[in-house]
Amino acid sequence: MSADRFTLLLVTAIRAIPGDDESPAPVGDLCRRAGFQPDAAALAGSLLTRLLESFGVLRKIEDDEGAALVKADSPAALMFLRSFAEHLADGRVLLENWSRLGTADPPYSEHEVLSGPQFLYLLELRRLGAGPHARALRRTEVAQVLISTRSRSGGRTYLVLWDAAARQYQLPGGHRRRGDGNLHEVAVRELQEELPNFTFDPLRDQLVELDAIRTTQVSRTYGVATAYTITFFHLRSTRTSLEGGPQARWISESTLLTPQATVVGQTLNLVGLHRLHQGLPGGVPGLGASFHAKQPWRWWIATAQANPLEFWGLVVAVLGLISSVAFFALAP
Repeated sequence: MSADRFTLLLVTAIRAIPGDDESPAPVGDLCRRAGFQPDAAALAGSLLTRLLESFGVLRKIEDDEGAALVKADSPAALMFLRSFAEHLADGRVLLENWSRLGTADPPYSEHEVLSGPQFLYLLELRRLGAGPHARALRRTEVAQVLISTRSRSGGRTYLVLWDAAARQYQLPGGHRRRGDGNLHEVAVRELQEELPNFTFDPLRDQLVELDAIRTTQVSRTYGVATAYTITFFHLRSTRTSLEGGPQARWISESTLLTPQATVVGQTLNLVGLHRLHQGLPGGVPGLGASFHAKQPWRWWIATAQANPLEFWGLVVAVLGLISSVAFFALAP
């Protein structure tokens, strides 16, 4: 049987499925009436039933002899079956854009709802949420780096970067690739790729390994349940500045440690970090700052502490100069 002939018979069988207000019918009979040979009708009916049940559009009932009877589960389900049959008949695809990785947060546009990766992502969210023992479909190792500094208000801020594929913010870092060495080397490579003008210098920079956290969640890039092993590092450096790039953000400690927090309306992927925080002595705040930004007032404090007589002499001289200028400017 040709593929076109098979499709035509399948479409005929789907169109014949009774509505929710009609009497159910054996799916094998529907396939035979559509034109399948008797020996193929039972198999075609079983496969078709299993396929449509996965969409939740069939109501299956057993008769007195144990034979399976089917009909549409609701008026909306019947309309889906009719639409599905038309798609098959016209050779149209239901979902598209499978080559484009990445998902989006709701609300969804029509384009996003009918995107294959987006549909897969929502399916996997439901599957993973149904039970803690859902099987992961992929595994990966990740290195992530905590980079922190003190803000002007005295609090601590942390660097997060925008991931265009996952469409959310996360810590600097990335996946271990084929050919990579250990996770420390992965962290160094990712920092040099993601931070503008950054070259790791062992004389100035140190990556302190904190812990490896294992977690399973649905990948925002690939859309499937993924088992992650995330090795966290803390950057310590003698640098006084560090560029993050145009889409980087420095977020507060409270934002970093708040579940479901957002940055400029976008989500943060920090599930592994929150588990790390719970297991670290003193938590993430106990790690200290990665570097101390150069601030003008630090010079004044350092000078006052080291040479108080010279410092206050300079202050008096500056104030005297300002007073003299003001006196002559205001003199009649």
